Amino acid sequence: MVRTFNTDLLITGDSKGGVRAVRLPQREQDKLGTADKKVEEKLKAVGDSLKNVGRSLTTRVTVPITATGVGILNAAGDFEATMHRAAAVSGASGNELTSLTHQAKDLGRTTRLSAL
Repeated sequence: MVRTFNTDLLITGDSKGGVRAVRLPQREQDKLGTADKKVEEKLKAVGDSLKNVGRSLTTRVTVPITATGVGILNAAGDFEATMHRAAAVSGASGNELTSLTHQAKDLGRTTRLSAL
C-alpha cells in the first residue's frame, strides 16, 4: 500500500541502498504536486482507454464467437433430432441408424447441402 505524506523533504534512494533527504522549498513542492496530478490524469486516461478496448473486444470478438458456438450446438442438436425422426419413420435401429447417420454426414460433406 502506498502512502503519501506532505513534507518539505524529498526522500530519494538508489539501487545501492543509499538514501538521502533534501529540503524542498514550497515552490518545488507545488511543482511535484502538479507533476503527480499530471501522471495521475495520464494513468486514468490509459485506464479509460483499456476499458474501451475491453468493451470493443467483447462486442466485436467475444459475442460473435459465442453466437457461432450457439449456432453450431443448435445445428448439431437439429441434426440429431432429424436423425431420430428418420429412425422413427424408417424403423432403423442400431447399426442401421449408425449407417444412416454416416451417410447423411457424408452427403453433407460432398454436396452443396450441408448436413451440419
